[in-house]
Amino acid sequence: MDLPAISPRDRGILRDLARRQAELAAKEENRERMALWYAHNDGQGSRPMLHLELGTFAQEVIEPRLRCQGPAARALERRLYENFANQEFFDDDRVTPDYFAVHYDSGFVPFGLEVQVEHTAARDGSASLGHHFVEKIGDLEEDYHKLGPSRFFASAEGLGPVRASGFTGAPTTGRGSRS
Repeated sequence: MDLPAISPRDRGILRDLARRQAELAAKEENRERMALWYAHNDGQGSRPMLHLELGTFAQEVIEPRLRCQGPAARALERRLYENFANQEFFDDDRVTPDYFAVHYDSGFVPFGLEVQVEHTAARDGSASLGHHFVEKIGDLEEDYHKLGPSRFFASAEGLGPVRASGFTGAPTTGRGSRS
């Protein structure tokens, strides 16, 4: 698999951002946040934990800061910012990780029904965050025949599927199994 080339300029930008993430992750303040989350998750929290969900407006916070020119470098730059933007720009309770996660494409098709999403249009005509899922099941009893086995997948780009599995049957409703 050929990896995309990253220019020396972009590589320098990515190194600086990785360094910034490492600095924030190593701060005592970050370790304190982690302890607060553990206490919170154990039901022993001393205060409410606040986490600003950046996903709905990342285009306004992260995108203007991107400096990399190559598409692969730009994607890595975005991911690095996503790791520490909350701490750097908003000082919420999100913990900055001391690692860079490597993801692969994965997902599932629930009950064999492809998920269909309709988006509203942004001012520039692109898909906006406003959306809804197209209904596939209106009445469970009437539409039960539409339900099939779920399909799961995981793949690494360029490597093809690395694992695929599916259930052998559809779900049951408590009235007995599907025939």
